[in-house]
Amino acid sequence: MYEYLRGILAEKNPEYAVLDVNGIGFFVLIPVSTFEKLPQIKNKFKLHIHYHQSQDSVRLFGFADLNERRMFRLLLSTSGVGPKLAVAVLSTLPVARIVSSILEGDTKTISTVPGLGKKTAAKLIVELKDKVDSIHGLEQLPANVINNEVFLSAETALLNLGYMKHEARKALKTLTEQKEYEDVQVLIKDAIKQLYRKG
Repeated sequence: MYEYLRGILAEKNPEYAVLDVNGIGFFVLIPVSTFEKLPQIKNKFKLHIHYHQSQDSVRLFGFADLNERRMFRLLLSTSGVGPKLAVAVLSTLPVARIVSSILEGDTKTISTVPGLGKKTAAKLIVELKDKVDSIHGLEQLPANVINNEVFLSAETALLNLGYMKHEARKALKTLTEQKEYEDVQVLIKDAIKQLYRKG
C-alpha cells in the first residue's frame, strides 16, 4: 500500500517517528537502527514503509534503507516472529551481522535479542538460511550502491525477466560504476543490451 513516505520529521524517539507529509502526520514505528539515522526535527527525511494489518490494528513500520525493510519482512516470514520481535532484532543487531549469523548458524548471537530465545533463534536460522542471499549480496556491493533504489528496482526487474542474479548484478554494477542512473527504465534497457551482447 505504501512504498515510502517523504516528509518533515515532526517527532522522533527510539521507537517511533512522526513524519509530516503535506500536513498529514504519519505515526511510524521504527527500529533503533533507523532512529540513529534520523535527522534533527523539522528536517526532511524518507522512510521505506511496511504496512502491517492484523485483526485489531493497522500499523506502519519505517526503515532508513531498503536492506532493513527486506530483513524485517524476512523475519516476519519466520514462524513465531511478529512485528515487535522483528523490530527488536533490527534494534539489537545490524543487518550485516544478522545475515552473517544466519549463514554461520550462530544461534548465540541471534539469541542476544531481547525476547528471542535459543529455540526461536535456531528456527529462524533454519527458515532463513536459504532466503538471505539477496540481502547478503547487497552487503557486498559498494557503499554507494547499497541504498540505490534505481539499482535495486532494476535488479528485481531483470530477475523477473529470467536473468540469473549473479549475471544481472554484474551487468548493473558495471553500468552504475560508469555513470549515475536516475531512471530505472534506462538502466534496465542498458543492462539488457549488455547481457544480450555477452549472451
